Amino acid sequence: MASIQIIAMISVPFLTKLMSKQAVWIGALISAILGQAIMMMGGHHLVILMIGWIIANMGSRIACSMPFALLGSAVDYGKWKNGVVAAGLLTSIGSSFCLKLGSGIAGVIPTKIMASFGYIAGQAQTEKALTGINISFNWVTIIAFTLAILPLLFYKKYEQMEDTVQEAILKQGERKR
Repeated sequence: MASIQIIAMISVPFLTKLMSKQAVWIGALISAILGQAIMMMGGHHLVILMIGWIIANMGSRIACSMPFALLGSAVDYGKWKNGVVAAGLLTSIGSSFCLKLGSGIAGVIPTKIMASFGYIAGQAQTEKALTGINISFNWVTIIAFTLAILPLLFYKKYEQMEDTVQEAILKQGERKR
């Protein structure tokens, strides 16, 4: 199943050639949301669960790859707007720090939810605990991916400026020669 995720990540450059980066990212998040919903509705039907899992994982892998695909654009925009090349800063804060912070939050929220529903590790779970597991692994994911779409609705403005930014950077480079 890991190969499905790898294929999804490898597809990012091809998808961004066909569609805008905004459309790819939002589409991937919607795919992940849809996959989660399919898994929730799948009940005990293994085939439906697997279909939902594949859709969710492909969407989330593409969505999680997109920040790295856009990092270069952010560096270029900063150079164009402020004259500062901040690749190291953007990589360390934008990638490393945010991933670590997000991983911490992603570990705490489900744990707290499941604990509040009476989850006890290593034991058969009550209906209430199973509800907590469902909320933690399905609803929290759906809500997080939905919230991730909101700032992307404003990204189109910056994506449309990429050609202008690239041209200006090239002109700056030619003037320095």
